[in-house]
Amino acid sequence: MGLFRRTTAEEPWVPPVLGACGCEEHVEALHVVTLHRVSDSGDVTVGALVESGALRAEPAGPEPTYTQLPLTGQRLGPFHWQVHLEDEAHDLFLAGAAAALDDCVSVQPGVERVAWPEPDRLLVGAATLCPSGVLAVVARALENPRVRTAGP
Repeated sequence: MGLFRRTTAEEPWVPPVLGACGCEEHVEALHVVTLHRVSDSGDVTVGALVESGALRAEPAGPEPTYTQLPLTGQRLGPFHWQVHLEDEAHDLFLAGAAAALDDCVSVQPGVERVAWPEPDRLLVGAATLCPSGVLAVVARALENPRVRTAGP
């Protein structure tokens, strides 16, 4: 007679709300932080990016999502958040920078994993961060001057 193991159903992930999250910092505290552009078109504040919708975060889906690496087919995840980098946010980093934006985001507090499947979208695995905290970690990564400096 074999033993049967009953698996317990895992509670579905629910995005944390501001105040009940594990964020060290929220984007509201960074509204006046100035980010430098790659081009000479002037600087922009984090607040202006958020207010214009050029930088926004939303849950990746009702359930955390997974993605596959194109070369190996390896499945990565779970990812809890999609961060959209629209229009004027594209001038804040270089695709071939000395430090890739996704790498700079991945070392921020509360972030477990990051994938960059499209130039205007980051997938972020950060189950304990609220939307404001996710935007704050991306804004801190965009402050790094190496994301605007061409790599080798």
